[in-house]
Amino acid sequence: MATIKRDLNELPYQKSFNLKQGDGLSYPIHLQIKAEAATTYSDLTLVGCTLKLYVKKGSTTVVDGTTITADTASAGKFTVAVTGTTTASWLGDYQYEVQATFASGHANFSSGLIKTVIEGRIVVRVDI
Repeated sequence: MATIKRDLNELPYQKSFNLKQGDGLSYPIHLQIKAEAATTYSDLTLVGCTLKLYVKKGSTTVVDGTTITADTASAGKFTVAVTGTTTASWLGDYQYEVQATFASGHANFSSGLIKTVIEGRIVVRVDI
């Protein structure tokens, strides 16, 4: 599991992937956002906190805000995943991002916050 420990303003974290058509993607993440007081926070349990995956190829959206269910919400653990069934029809260069929404009333974001936490490329090659 990748532990991403970043200051809020250093997000999004950059991570790219290379896949073969029909191969799945599974990238578990432990998100730790550094606070000004040098502590970390990553609680995704408050009602209204969401993680969503977006994927585009050029100007064409291929995944439009699929909800990611946290593995351990209180610890900020989740997995970026795309099934092999989905990538079976993909070929070429895709851009992706995972966007977090922290609801109003969150302990660290009282007014709420929308932030892209990870982004990058997914390059899909022909399977033999």
